[in-house]
This record gives sequence, structure tokens and C-alpha cells, in this order.
Amino acid sequence: MQPACADFIVIGSQRVASVPTPLPKEAQGELDRKIGALMAEQGCVSEGMRIATLGPLMHARHGTRISTFLERTWRAYLAARPELYALDPRGPEARVRLRLGKIGRAA
Repeated sequence: MQPACADFIVIGSQRVASVPTPLPKEAQGELDRKIGALMAEQGCVSEGMRIATLGPLMHARHGTRISTFLERTWRAYLAARPELYALDPRGPEARVRLRLGKIGRAA
């Protein structure tokens, strides 16, 4: 292509990463403890909490934006931790349930 052009400018191939850098394990463990505490506070431990409700409550209580995490969505964050959370199939009423006794050992 270059020989066929009068002016040819090579554009660098380096890209700026648009994916946030992963948080340290300690920060992720702290987030898991906050999720567990929020679910306990809301009385949702046994029946679970709607995933669609989790995000706004976490932001209101703790200023947490899941978009700053590597997974970028609540479903992806929770699904990446099957030892801590059980998820319903996708849908507007999908819920997350704690795997009891696991949150204190998260990290």
C-alpha cells in the first residue's frame, strides 16, 4: 500500500488499554465482605438478592462502581467467584445467593 501513496504516515500500533487494572486481592475480598453485609442487612441471605438491585445499593452505601473492576458487570464479578456466590440463570429477576460461611474467608 505504501508505494502506491504520495504521502504515507505510519500510525503506531500501541493501544491504550481500556480495561481497568485489576484490584488487589485484598480489595476484592473487602468488596465480597461488603456484599455479604449488604445482603444480611437487607434480609436477603437465604432467598438471595436481585442482581439488578445489588449494583445501585452497593453504589449508594459504599460508592462502589463495578465498572472499575476487571469484570465490569455484577453478573461477571459474581460468576467469577462460584465458591462465594450462587447465581440464578440470566433474566430480570435473577438473584445472587451467598454460599454461607464463605465470605469471611474471601480473598
